[in-house]
Amino acid sequence: MSCQIGVNPFFGANNFIKFLNSDIVAVEGPNTIERLIAGDVRIPYAQVLKGRIILKAGQTGYLMNNLGLGDNATFVAIIARYDAKSVNEEDNYLEYYYMDDLAKMRYMDQVMILTGNSFKRIPQLYFNNPNTTYKVTLDVMIAVIDDTYTFFTDTTNQSGMSFFGLQCNANVCNIETFITDESVVISSNTTPSNPLVYLVLQDISSLHRTGQILVVDENTAGRLYLEFISDADAKQAFSLLNYVSNTPGAIIQNLNPIIDIYSPISYFYQHLGNVPSAAFIEFNGATATAYDTTYGFTFSTSINFASYGTVVNSVLTLSKTDLNALIIATTSDNRDGVLILTDTNIVLKDYTSTVVDDIILAGTYSMSFNVSDIAGNSIDTNKKIILSIV
Repeated sequence: MSCQIGVNPFFGANNFIKFLNSDIVAVEGPNTIERLIAGDVRIPYAQVLKGRIILKAGQTGYLMNNLGLGDNATFVAIIARYDAKSVNEEDNYLEYYYMDDLAKMRYMDQVMILTGNSFKRIPQLYFNNPNTTYKVTLDVMIAVIDDTYTFFTDTTNQSGMSFFGLQCNANVCNIETFITDESVVISSNTTPSNPLVYLVLQDISSLHRTGQILVVDENTAGRLYLEFISDADAKQAFSLLNYVSNTPGAIIQNLNPIIDIYSPISYFYQHLGNVPSAAFIEFNGATATAYDTTYGFTFSTSINFASYGTVVNSVLTLSKTDLNALIIATTSDNRDGVLILTDTNIVLKDYTSTVVDDIILAGTYSMSFNVSDIAGNSIDTNKKIILSIV
């Protein structure tokens, strides 16, 4: 049973509901209009606890584990006391959801009373304070009818929560910033959308993608399985969560575009090894500046084998690592930042277009890129650096 009562009297209303002795009464000015007699209500208990909880401004996903009684509570009474400076009624409410029904958001204002019995107990509650300016203080009384400690099976932490049919594409994205630099909300695809779960960014301990499923380990919500409608949507969601976790001030819904549509960029030195006296790295024969992969498709340079090669197992060799150091200043992405290239990110082919691991003979070779960002955007494999090894 849930009871949510009244509006705050400091808003100046003459009509309000209040507790009077053992009853709940409705008053109009000095007059009592209605009375709900509660003096005869008797709620048995074996254990009782009282406490105070402060929900800071904008706090999300606060687990009220019934003051230590966990899933066994049979009586919960909560009085919310809002900051005196918070004078707008629309700002003074709380969101809450049950541990075993995380997809359903509920609301309360000043008072909530929940009762159960030894067969139907009260699941633990999560609270959000949507007011990003003022805290809310909760005075709480919890009771349990007996000494039972294992009423609910903790399936949440054992098997995780799963949400299906999510999207993150140019048309719809079910992930939004809830509180900047603090939390995001995963919403449903319904119209209007409903919040499914809130994630505190600093509480995400791990995040990885398997196909179209994101697996998120979050300290409060536990393990979450977010299944998207496609691999592409899952990649974009993975990218967004990484981006807002590592970018101060980032607000997902303010990004334009929200999804990542830009490929990484490799930036070249103007001269080999960034040495002004060395050979130019050219673009279609031009040497005007230090180029990058956005300029076009065909770049070229000449490398003196004897000057830049190294002896490996008695063989003069130019490795991918050598070429990376000679040609590439840095590689970066608009969302993922600097990308560290390894040999797997470089593709070498000889004059017959046969893939080779290293260069051990003089001749003409091409160097291209196998580089993608988290969202799956790649440097075009047709962008090549023609290497004349002399």
